[in-house]
Amino acid sequence: MRGLLSLVLGIGLGQAALCSEHTCATGTKKKASIDSTDDAGDPATTCCEAAKCSEYTCAAGYKEKTGVNQATTDQTADPAGTCCEVDTTKCASHTCAAGYNAKANSAGTDLTADGKTAAENCCEADATMCSSHTCATGTKRIGGTDGTLLDADSKTAAENCCEAAKCSEHTCATGTKAKTDVDAATTDQTADPAATCCE
Repeated sequence: MRGLLSLVLGIGLGQAALCSEHTCATGTKKKASIDSTDDAGDPATTCCEAAKCSEYTCAAGYKEKTGVNQATTDQTADPAGTCCEVDTTKCASHTCAAGYNAKANSAGTDLTADGKTAAENCCEADATMCSSHTCATGTKRIGGTDGTLLDADSKTAAENCCEAAKCSEHTCATGTKAKTDVDAATTDQTADPAATCCE
């Protein structure tokens, strides 16, 4: 009977909450040896304390912020902004051109890795844009259309992204030369540029 009464009283009055049950907010951490302590109705203050920047790991492509004492500076509710800054040698600092997106997991890649350009290391063509479209033989990419949607204005990708190339832009194979009776500057290559432009 006494045990039952104690249980009823416990439920009615409410059990004390311990710090072990509390999750500290971003930028703070659990105080040392505090788990078994009653949170006193104010767990954020009783159980937690500010975490320092030195305890925060910056994301790939970011580094410890210049001018910030990592050991003494509180993380705040925005530790990434308080403690870190973009590393200008990494892809995280690179803005891809129109029609291109940042490659997955490339933030921490060196801009000039493997002797490539930043665009090659950090970016890839957007599959919905002209940047991803390969123009057919005898045609070429329309200038400035990398960021144009493939199906813009209810047109085909070929219409939105490509235009006829001229014979002047075609290199005739060894043993052939530009046709003498063709105006290379104004004649379209067609789907068979060798036959159209060369002899």
